[in-house]
Amino acid sequence: MPPPETHKTLQPREKALLERWIKEGAQFQPHWALIKPERPTPPEVRQADRVRNPIDRFVLARLEEQGLTPNPEADRHTLVRRVTLDLSGLPPTPEEVEAFVRDESPKAYEALVDRLLARPSYGEHRARYWLDSVRYADTHGYHFDNYRSIWPYRDWVIHAFNANQPFDQFTREQIAGDMLPRPTQDQLIATGYIRAGMSTNEGGTIPEENLAIYATDRVETTSQVWLGLTMGCARCHDHKFDPISTKDFYSMAAFFRNTTQPAMDKNVMDSPPILRMPRAEDRERYAALPSEIDAARKAYDSHVKAAESDFETWQQTRGPADIPTIGEERLAFRLLSDPAEPTTLRNVVSPDRTFTFTGGKPRVEASPLGPAVRLPTGVTADLGDLGDVESDEPFSYGAWVQVTDTVDGALLARMDVANGYRGWDLWMKGSRAGAQIISSWNQDALRVLAQKAVPSEGWHHVFVTYDGSRKASGVKIYYDGEVQGVYEEVDSLRGSIRTKTPLRLNRRSTGEGAGGAAVHDIRFYRTALLAPEVQVLARSGALEAALAARPEARTPEQLKPLRDYYLDFLDADAMRLRDARDALVREFEAVNARSKVTLIAEEAKGQEPFAHILIRGQYDQEGEKVKAAVPAALPPLPKGAPANRLGLAQWLTHPDHPLTARVNVNRFWAQVFGAGLVPTAGEFGITGAPPTHPKLLDWLAVEFRESGWDVKAFFRLMVTSATYRQSAAVTAEKLEKDPDDRLLSRGPRFRMHGEMIRDLALAASGLLSTTRGGPSVKPYQPPGIWEVVAMEESNTKIYVPDRGQAN
Repeated sequence: MPPPETHKTLQPREKALLERWIKEGAQFQPHWALIKPERPTPPEVRQADRVRNPIDRFVLARLEEQGLTPNPEADRHTLVRRVTLDLSGLPPTPEEVEAFVRDESPKAYEALVDRLLARPSYGEHRARYWLDSVRYADTHGYHFDNYRSIWPYRDWVIHAFNANQPFDQFTREQIAGDMLPRPTQDQLIATGYIRAGMSTNEGGTIPEENLAIYATDRVETTSQVWLGLTMGCARCHDHKFDPISTKDFYSMAAFFRNTTQPAMDKNVMDSPPILRMPRAEDRERYAALPSEIDAARKAYDSHVKAAESDFETWQQTRGPADIPTIGEERLAFRLLSDPAEPTTLRNVVSPDRTFTFTGGKPRVEASPLGPAVRLPTGVTADLGDLGDVESDEPFSYGAWVQVTDTVDGALLARMDVANGYRGWDLWMKGSRAGAQIISSWNQDALRVLAQKAVPSEGWHHVFVTYDGSRKASGVKIYYDGEVQGVYEEVDSLRGSIRTKTPLRLNRRSTGEGAGGAAVHDIRFYRTALLAPEVQVLARSGALEAALAARPEARTPEQLKPLRDYYLDFLDADAMRLRDARDALVREFEAVNARSKVTLIAEEAKGQEPFAHILIRGQYDQEGEKVKAAVPAALPPLPKGAPANRLGLAQWLTHPDHPLTARVNVNRFWAQVFGAGLVPTAGEFGITGAPPTHPKLLDWLAVEFRESGWDVKAFFRLMVTSATYRQSAAVTAEKLEKDPDDRLLSRGPRFRMHGEMIRDLALAASGLLSTTRGGPSVKPYQPPGIWEVVAMEESNTKIYVPDRGQAN
């Protein structure tokens, strides 16, 4: 009854209805959707000659109740177009239409349906609906919204539909493919479903809040796609209409809170956990390389131990005169403060060249290696033609720097802002070092940014190496000789970076630079220095200090850089073993780089799934701790099923489950009839619309389940029915009695989705090609409008110059 404080009362008619119900026995049952479907007997109908399969009996019975007559079958031209669009998403060709119209065999239509179900475009069309439902996207969704590599999951869905994978298996592999015994590569790829939600690396977010959001997304998506329930309503409070409690919501969330996915995605294409899929020709080496690398590392480490006595003998004979130099023959320029005038820079490689500052004077400060300059905003130096390189040339550059926590801008740049930011630079973003190598921003450029900031305490050696590959993976950023993890934010370079703009310190051609930073010993090499060489540059001060000390007085801290230098540059056997090890590592990295990558799910080991009820949905207001469990209003987990994602997948397709089969046959029905038997396809709860044909819905659900969850058989059943094959003509009587065609008194007629309209336009213009099994634009491109800039196995980018972006 309505609570007294609501001041709501029942009307006399309503009270009488309740009294009558009680007198008649007051039989009560749960909401219809929560009761297991049983197969009803198809009803007898007067117009039995109109029946082609059991679907028609249920529809005809309802029409006869309403005094309506179904339409006759559509003409052949309409029928071939309708079924081809519904099963493939593409229009039939004129030749296909003509062939069907001329085919007088009694099974011509069924043969057409079978041909369409066998086409690759069938799976692509079915996948389009599925991927929309499971929130598939090729980007992270938040913040930078960068690309992520999850397209193998998309291709897996397409293949699953084309291979007619049973829907229970289709479900199990997406929910818990990683938890199956000895999962195959395809089963791991299928768990891209778990990873298809949005993720973030935004610095202002809180990790625990992100994890709560990820779990919420998975509960809401799973409940919508498989259960047709709005479980998200119970995130903050018990559901106001359906028997779903807040405890039910967080018990479901527990299934999804036990994965190894971190709270932050690093804003990269391959945020872990991932699956690498080497090319066929690489698989043998991919399997062998880890053990070979391990053996090479052990051989190197063993030699290092054996060489200790040789190193000791060497270091005893070395002093200040033996300070090492690196790559002097490849050093293009080296800028130091002039001893006579510290605010002037002198090129050590060409001592007659000096450079002065404009926009003010820098402050002179001491660094561990000599006088340095601190660069206020607006103070810059024009360095002329230094650093003039092309995008296919290797080069390296960097300096000793001292930064604050908020340094932003170009520290060293040969970059023409007005000409598409052409050139290269060393820039600081929130004190993180980055490198940009640009032909035209941003469709023809590289941008790599270190994941960590340069420490604000003390002086640090910041160095960039580029191998001339025009790939972001060819850029490495070092802090104090240690290579840094990076974000490869833009990776589309292919053109020239040469520019007449001079090299500048503390700015690009225009704008402000990294004001507030101090620099010393700026170097540029016409080669990509190797990691050991960068380490020597970064440790030059330590090497000088060690060599300045008497051999017998050198501390372990001083001996370490000497030992590294000895092994990296003087010990021939160590160098050979190191090079062999590094060659194997590079080979493995190369195989990885050209391998396909996709995001997958991975269950955390050694812990039972659990979650906390979050009070009012707040991540930091933890209530009762709950174990993974399914909603109490639905059947329990099957006997023996584990309380994890694998058990959840088994539960979803268990024969006693009242929702999964109903919800998905209804979704499939909507794809060919325009609306589901339950018009609210994602809401089977109390606030959803009731089914227009409840017995037909239950018959279809049981038929689907007992057919072995055969999706193709289900679509064949629908499109071969007389109900589907009706003409879509409308009469005044049908508009009055069945205005929205909910009674199915005429054939389906509804608006196509955007992708189908696009493909129809391409087909009509003669630009649609299906040579690879799916729709694509033919190679012909009008001059000056389309330019293909990147092509992968499953991803083509086309640059549209007048819009300035890749699509």
